[in-house]
Amino acid sequence: SLVQRLASESPSAQPRFSLLRTIAAYAGEKLSKAERVELEDTIATWLLKHCTQLARAVSGHAGSERFLRLVDELPNLLAAAETMLRRRPRSPRDTETALMAAMSASPVLLARGPIGVLLNVLDDALRAAAELADIDPHLHAEALVCRAESLGALGRPGEGRRDAEEALLIATRQGDDPMRGAALLALAGAAAGQGRIEEGIDSCEQALAVHRFTGDDRLAGLTLDRLGRLAARAQIMDRALELHERALAVLRRAGDQRALSWALDHTGVTCLEAERLDEARTHFELALQLMQQLGAKRGEGVVRGHLAQLLIEQGELESARSEIRLALDALRGVGDRDREGRVVALDAARLILSGRPEKSVDLARKALQRAHESGEPTVVVRTHLLLAVALAACDRTREAEQAIDDASGWSGGTNRRLAVEVAMAQAHVDAAFGREVANSGHRAAAAQHLEE
Repeated sequence: SLVQRLASESPSAQPRFSLLRTIAAYAGEKLSKAERVELEDTIATWLLKHCTQLARAVSGHAGSERFLRLVDELPNLLAAAETMLRRRPRSPRDTETALMAAMSASPVLLARGPIGVLLNVLDDALRAAAELADIDPHLHAEALVCRAESLGALGRPGEGRRDAEEALLIATRQGDDPMRGAALLALAGAAAGQGRIEEGIDSCEQALAVHRFTGDDRLAGLTLDRLGRLAARAQIMDRALELHERALAVLRRAGDQRALSWALDHTGVTCLEAERLDEARTHFELALQLMQQLGAKRGEGVVRGHLAQLLIEQGELESARSEIRLALDALRGVGDRDREGRVVALDAARLILSGRPEKSVDLARKALQRAHESGEPTVVVRTHLLLAVALAACDRTREAEQAIDDASGWSGGTNRRLAVEVAMAQAHVDAAFGREVANSGHRAAAAQHLEE
C-alpha cells in the first residue's frame, strides 16, 4: 500500500490517510517548482476551509468533538504556515494563508501548548504582514488579538497590550465592531495583567457595550467574567460574584465549553477570596472536570493550582502537595512560566506550614523570579511577602526585612488589600524576632487600612 492510516483523537472523525514518507518524498522530487506551488496552494485552500470551520465550531455546542478534530490537523496547520512564510517572493495571499493557519491552530496550542510555538508562528506571520500594505485588516487585527492572548498566557502583558492597542486602532478605523469588542477585551486582559485595574474595568465596560450591540453572547460572557475578576481585585466582592453568575449563565447559553471552564475557575477564585470555600471548591471541581474533558492541559494546571491554594487554606497539606505536583507537570508541559511560578509559590507556602521553611526559601526565590518576569504588581508583592515569611521562619532577619521593603516598594500604586498584607507580613516578621512593640504597631496599621 502507498498510504497509511493516521491516528485520531476524535472518535467520530472520518478516517484520515497520508502517503508513506518515502512515496511522498519521491513524488515531491518529480514536481517542478510551479507544480509544487500549485499543489501547496490547493492543499492549503482545502485545509483552511476545513480548519477555519472547526476552529469556529470549537466555541459552539459541539465544541469538544470539533476541538479533537482540530488537534488532528495541528501538524498540517503548522506545516502550511511554515510553507507559506518560507516562500520568496511572498505574496499577500501567502501571508494571509499563514495568518489563517496560525489562527486555526490557536485553540489547540493555547489549551495544550506549547504556547511558544503559536507565538513564534504569529511573530513570523505578523512580521510579514507589516511589510505589506494590502493585508485583510480584520485578519490582521484578529491575529494581533490572538498574540496578545498568547503573550498574556506567558506572563508578558505589557507586550500583549501593544498588540491589543494596535488591533483596536485597526478595528476602529475599519468600523469593524465585532473586532473592536474583541480588541477591547484583550486590552482589559493586558491591563489586568499589569495591575491596572481601573483601566481594565473601563475597557471591559466598553467591550460589553459593543457585544450587546453586535449580539455576540460568547464574547459578552467572556467580558462579564473578566469584569468579575477585576471587580474582585478592586475589592467589590458582591458585585464580582454577581458578574460571575451572569457570565456563567450567558456562556452556558452560548454553549462554549472552553470559555465556561475558565469562567468556572475564575468564579472559584473570587469565591476563595470572599472566603466562601465550599462554593470555591464546587466551582474548581466543575472547571477541572471540563478542562480534562477538553484535554486543556494549561487550564487543568491552572485549576489544580487554585485547588491547591484552597486545600492549603483548609489545612489539607498532603492533598495540596498532590495537586501542586499535577499542576506543575501540566504547566511546564505547555510552557506557562507565569502560572508555574505562582504554583511554585504555593509549594513554598505549603512547606512553611509543614515546618520546613529552609526548603521554602529556595522555592520562594524561584517563584519571585517568575513573578518579576511577568511584572504583575499583585503577584510580585505577594511573592516578596512569602519570601519574607520564609526567611523570618529561618531566623534570617536582615534578608526578611529587605524582602518586606521590596514588597512595600511594589505595593505603593496597587490597592488597600496589599497594604494590609504588607503590614501583616511585617507584624509576622516582628513577632518572629520578639519585637512586640513594632509588632503591635504594624498590626494597628493593618487594622487602619482595613477600616479605610
